[in-house]
Amino acid sequence: MALLRLAYVSTSAIAGDPRERESIADILMSSRRNNETAGITGALLATDDRFAQVLEGEQETVEETYARITRDRCHVDIVLLLKEPVAPPPLRPVGCAWPQEPSPALELKPSLAITSQRSARAESRRASSVPRKTT
Repeated sequence: MALLRLAYVSTSAIAGDPRERESIADILMSSRRNNETAGITGALLATDDRFAQVLEGEQETVEETYARITRDRCHVDIVLLLKEPVAPPPLRPVGCAWPQEPSPALELKPSLAITSQRSARAESRRASSVPRKTT
């Protein structure tokens, strides 16, 4: 799976429209819904007369999304700023759950926790006892 990061800016074709704020809110809601469904992450910035957006996701999906944006009548003078491959994250986000019955594998071993705390304190003492050179 090839991942892609893409960034663009555009001039807003709805700037000055009496329903501008409502239109931007609609764009934001639509973008959130579409991007979540497509597995795309990113950020959208809207000012009085400009849009800027960064998109990340599977290459084909990001390119399709950008092509759709370039056809959208809300955007004019679109400038592609960045289009680069992205390394996949080492771990995918997953939901977390707490088991109903405690598992021995999930139990914190008190002896390890105490040893770690003692080691951290000893290291801290060693670091503070090292003479510092003054000038």
